[in-house]
Amino acid sequence: DWVNLSYNSPEKVIKLDDKKNHIIIVAGNFGTNLFGKNGWYPHTIKIESRDNRFKYTIVVTSYYSTGSGEMKFNSASMGFKDTIFEDVDTRVKATIDSLSQYVIEGIKSKDDSW
Repeated sequence: DWVNLSYNSPEKVIKLDDKKNHIIIVAGNFGTNLFGKNGWYPHTIKIESRDNRFKYTIVVTSYYSTGSGEMKFNSASMGFKDTIFEDVDTRVKATIDSLSQYVIEGIKSKDDSW
């Protein structure tokens, strides 16, 4: 399961695992070392699958560090937005790549019947 491979404590981040409707919701954190200090982007990922297809929704709305506290992305006072958005974009793209690769590898292993 991709969540088990991608998160240190999958039992803590899985908020919904609806096997009947093929929906899983994960609430976790993307770690970052932006501005030379440890920080996090709290995020939610919803993954739905049906008919050998899947779709995902990733929501990230803030940056948090112990020095700065929480900074909402829609806050007028949030500085360095471009830098933060580039950093979070990199982490979201890496997550999408990881999830897509996991699905592709799973399909390949099932199709390897010849």
